[in-house]
Amino acid sequence: MDGHGRELLILRHGQAESPYGKADLERELTDPGKRDIQRVGVHLQGRQWLPDATVVSPATRTMITAEKTLKAGGRGIAALTVDPRIYEASAATLRHVLHDFAKAPPRVMLVGHNPGVSELVAFLSGRRIPMAPGMLARVALPSEWTALHRGCGTLLDLVDPQTLPREFPFPGPGGSELRRRPAYYYVQSGVVPYRRSASGLEVLIIGSSKRKRWVMPKGIVTPGLTSQASAAKEAREEAGIEGTVDGPSLGSFTYDKWGASVTCEFFPMEVHTVLDEAQWDESHRGRRWVDVDEATEMLGRDGLKRMVRALAQRLRG
Repeated sequence: MDGHGRELLILRHGQAESPYGKADLERELTDPGKRDIQRVGVHLQGRQWLPDATVVSPATRTMITAEKTLKAGGRGIAALTVDPRIYEASAATLRHVLHDFAKAPPRVMLVGHNPGVSELVAFLSGRRIPMAPGMLARVALPSEWTALHRGCGTLLDLVDPQTLPREFPFPGPGGSELRRRPAYYYVQSGVVPYRRSASGLEVLIIGSSKRKRWVMPKGIVTPGLTSQASAAKEAREEAGIEGTVDGPSLGSFTYDKWGASVTCEFFPMEVHTVLDEAQWDESHRGRRWVDVDEATEMLGRDGLKRMVRALAQRLRG
């Protein structure tokens, strides 16, 4: 902690959508806002400033900000607390929220809104700094967390995403290669969902996000989750299914996306529950149970065809 007691990271949410036509609590981040916040997360990881605990407003834009910051920094979101008091809070209210973290680990991050976050930085540091979207202030406090109420902080750093590198180091901080997205985007996992019916082995295929071809559930491996757990999460969201993901990998393949090569590893998933459309997040995709021959004929990528054949061979063995 650079020789001082505790640290507080104060982060204003990233650039948000226009407030028109949507409830304020539901406003999401713009695409540039998402990239800026991810740059902040990578910066925190590179400086070893990632928080031990994070508290966030329930607004969608602050939730997305917290999650993308932590994930880009290679950290999961298990230590994230949502506190309704942060929404539209004054600096005084924010100090009371943070007081609940008196026994928390040494570095806490608060993700909130203006004017409260700017007022909090000014109160703790004695410096009036307008906190632009995505800006982060790193403030040192004495060991006694009650210093929050005395304005006894020291502003250590101010991170403005507009001054950070536009591209992301790969495979992580210090990496020599630069890519369009954070490093974790380029490692993905998926499942080959299957069931045994009276007619034999069947696999489930789903429509791609734009319904241009048939695919299998897959997605970015979420920091904090194993490849298998992340794949099961994608299966629920994309295909509306739950099941058992176990056994060794069926293999992997690469494809080009975001200006670089993405590696995707697949696992078998025996399906035990098919959710109805009301419970299925991405029901617009559509889904079909087909036999192995139909699947290899209908799937768009050769890599997916290989995964289906590998599953059939394993189950026959």
